[in-house]
Amino acid sequence: ERDVLYTDVEATRLRQEAVEKLLPPIFRINEEIGASKLRQFADFRRTLEQLAAVEGSSETVFLKLQLAFPGVLQKPELEKLLRRAPIADLLARTQELLAAIYRRGLLRLPDTDAEVLSVGSIELWHWREGRLEKQTAPVKELLTRQGLKAWLEAAVKDLPVEQALLAVRLAEAFAVENGFLDIEQTLKAKARAVEGVEPVQAKLARDQVILRKGDLVTEEAALQIKALSEYSANVSSSQIVGNALFVLIVYGLCLFL
Repeated sequence: ERDVLYTDVEATRLRQEAVEKLLPPIFRINEEIGASKLRQFADFRRTLEQLAAVEGSSETVFLKLQLAFPGVLQKPELEKLLRRAPIADLLARTQELLAAIYRRGLLRLPDTDAEVLSVGSIELWHWREGRLEKQTAPVKELLTRQGLKAWLEAAVKDLPVEQALLAVRLAEAFAVENGFLDIEQTLKAKARAVEGVEPVQAKLARDQVILRKGDLVTEEAALQIKALSEYSANVSSSQIVGNALFVLIVYGLCLFL
């Protein structure tokens, strides 16, 4: 006697819900944003180095720099930078910092209590050398605007204090978010994961009451009735085949008598 199995709808729903919530959201790095800001910083660096080489007055350098890059540096900051001879080393270091930020990704995250981040990690998509790479990263290790200053300060701790402050200030001025939640791909991935969930199979107990008079027929009750009907049909078919086989055997034996 075999078990009567049916699909447990509620257990299957809970399993699907767990799979959906445990799937990390997908974020994409926009490579063009990083490339554009790096080009902008390279122009800033070239302009500042040229002005510092030909202009004798920091006031003139400041005013001309404001024409092309307004607000990037305050006058006292520029004066501190110009006192360094040469300034190229500090600007080169800042450019390296920016390149590292955009390679890693400066992400714009939803609210920290958002359900999309409840799993504690994300799947990060970005293109490297013409190939799409996907990696899983813990949320606590992601680089965001809120954590950028601390990350920069740790990266330049080998520099003298004044130079480190200037490098951080410049990097912050040219750093913008380049990683964003891809809602469309996240929803597609969740839908595929849910579709792939195996239904939970449950077993009808002997003498189990499926419905009582007046009860509404739920989806689960309907599946139990269907499973029981299929079981009964299979049992009846097996009995018919068994009886027919017995008759044939008896008939065959009679031929030899």
